[in-house]
Amino acid sequence: MNVPENSPDFSSLALLQLSVMRAFIGKVSQNLAGILAVIVSPEIQLRVYFFEEPSEEDRDNVEVAETEIIADYPDSYSVETSCDLISNLDHLNRPWVFLRAEAERPTIRARANGQK
Repeated sequence: MNVPENSPDFSSLALLQLSVMRAFIGKVSQNLAGILAVIVSPEIQLRVYFFEEPSEEDRDNVEVAETEIIADYPDSYSVETSCDLISNLDHLNRPWVFLRAEAERPTIRARANGQK
């Protein structure tokens, strides 16, 4: 899937979401809680959230997915990726590409925050 240089705004997000979903096929561990992706042209911002500190394999999977995502875009684009804990978010009301149901349950969130 190659994204045109001047794709319309409304479809840019949809194309990004499709690119991210495809790139993460087979790379979602049980530790991965959610994925956010936005375009602030010419940068793609990818935020990957985990329940616990990501393992080396988790980080490798994110790196491979990042490579697959940037391959869908013209050379003028770049990807800025970060990994964080889902418990560090103040709210879950965001434009998720992927969000595991467990991330929305208050008991799971509290446990991730070290509360009982």
